[in-house]
Amino acid sequence: MKVGDYVRTKDGKIFKWKEIYTTSVEDYMEHTRKILFIEDEIKSSPNIIDLIEENDFINGLRVEKNKYGELYTSYVYYGGDIGKQCEVYTTWLKEYTEDMIENVVTKEQFERMKYEVN
Repeated sequence: MKVGDYVRTKDGKIFKWKEIYTTSVEDYMEHTRKILFIEDEIKSSPNIIDLIEENDFINGLRVEKNKYGELYTSYVYYGGDIGKQCEVYTTWLKEYTEDMIENVVTKEQFERMKYEVN
């Protein structure tokens, strides 16, 4: 994990790793212990796309997996003309670039936010 990498924690939080400035050797050692402690519970990558998983949401579109294990998002467009068929637009995750991503909601965040009607 390097400064500037994106990080995904076990509970689904995604953030960009920033350098922490310390004022003493003790602070540095404590910071290092925290990194080593959590490192096995996190994923990191310089590209946020690498941290996206099935059932996350990118720009409001759910990430799904096909039978070959490839991740994608899709949406259906219904034409305004009478009798026009609907069209499905699919974007494979590997086609996304970082500048295409406006927001990400992980499946863990979605689970925490939802309200279930009983």
